[in-house]
Amino acid sequence: MYSTKKGRLVLRPKFAASVTVGFLAYALLALITLVVYFSKTEYGGVWRSSVSSLFNYRVDLIAGIRPFVTWYSFNILTYLMAMLAMGAGVVLCFMLMAFSIGMLVRNSYMAFLVLLIANGVNVVLPMQVSQTLPIGLAVRCFSILSPVWLWLKQGIWFTDGDIDIIWPHFEMLGLCMSLAVLTALCLLATNYFRKRDFT
Repeated sequence: MYSTKKGRLVLRPKFAASVTVGFLAYALLALITLVVYFSKTEYGGVWRSSVSSLFNYRVDLIAGIRPFVTWYSFNILTYLMAMLAMGAGVVLCFMLMAFSIGMLVRNSYMAFLVLLIANGVNVVLPMQVSQTLPIGLAVRCFSILSPVWLWLKQGIWFTDGDIDIIWPHFEMLGLCMSLAVLTALCLLATNYFRKRDFT
């Protein structure tokens, strides 16, 4: 199949199918979760209430209990919509990453293992490098912008973050940078796939 010109163009429908299935799975999971949650919890009169109010707080490792303050003026409904949109962006990042690795690695099982190892190293490495060295601090600061760390930090999106967050709006910066880098990687992997010898 890959020996024909048309066969190598199979990447477009494969990518479209993976994006469609990924977003449908995310939407289904979000819908089921929200239906179950809102069937147990009544939000009738508070949808227009501010998220940054006296009633909302978070537990910080350094400061202890402190107010939950967002960068933007969100009410409950707009905060929920922003979180869902940000989650969809992170899902897209993981789809781009998986698609790129899948094109570069021939064996599907090995591609999945490479994906797991790459994200695992991205989680463990910043915690192992010394933060007193400039390179260690840079690794820690830039790793926070990766998709796996964005996913791990989802509870503090649109806030000032934790002690390891140095950028305002880190979630939007991380999402935009991740999408740009992973889109470039996807294009490079596609170019490599089209020129690869399958014999």
